[in-house]
Formats: sequence, structure tokens, C-alpha cells
Amino acid sequence: MAEKQTKEQKEQDQIERVNMLYHRPVCVKCRVDMRPEMNGVGLLDMAAFGPYKVWDADLWKCPECGVEVVVGAGQHAIAHHNDGNFDKVCAGYRQRTLLIPVRFSNPLSCYKTRGN
Repeated sequence: MAEKQTKEQKEQDQIERVNMLYHRPVCVKCRVDMRPEMNGVGLLDMAAFGPYKVWDADLWKCPECGVEVVVGAGQHAIAHHNDGNFDKVCAGYRQRTLLIPVRFSNPLSCYKTRGN
């Protein structure tokens, strides 16, 4: 019969699975690996006209200073604003875990050079 895993064992297993894919996020301030805080959070991309896409991702947290980041959104959004189930997907994230609206910004702003 399989033993029941403790919370710490489950967290360690999760960390090891992530390590196989990419390096864990690192807190620049504390210089330590971040820890997974919550899986399956929703990122709600906003466009100039309003809600646009929903991505499934994971919330990570620095064990020392508490700063949080969201990573692991994957290559494709799981819902688009013109999908028939868009509102239902958003509601599901709000109810189950967390839906984080990402403020709209000019997509070309990332191409500005330093000093501008």
C-alpha cells in the first residue's frame, strides 16, 4: 500500500518536476530560489478593449521576503475573448484559485532603448 505523502514531500516532488523543465525563479533581492505557492492560477491579459486572453500559470513566492511572481504560462492561452466559454473560464479561476488581470501596455514599449 502506498504511503500518504506529507505536504513537504509533495512540495519537494513538485520542485523536482519543475527542475527537469527549467530553473526555478530566483529572487534577485534575496538571491534564493523561489517556492511554488499555488498552481493553476489564471492570468487575464487585457487589451485596449478589455479582457482578451486567459493563461494557466503558477504562482511562486520568495521564502524570505515574500515577493511573488507568476510563471509557467505555456505556449498558448486556454481561452480567448471571442470564445463562447471565456466568461465561464474566468469565473472558474476566480472561484477555484486566483485570476490576475494583467494591465494593458503598449506591446511596442518593450522595444524602447535604455535612456529613452
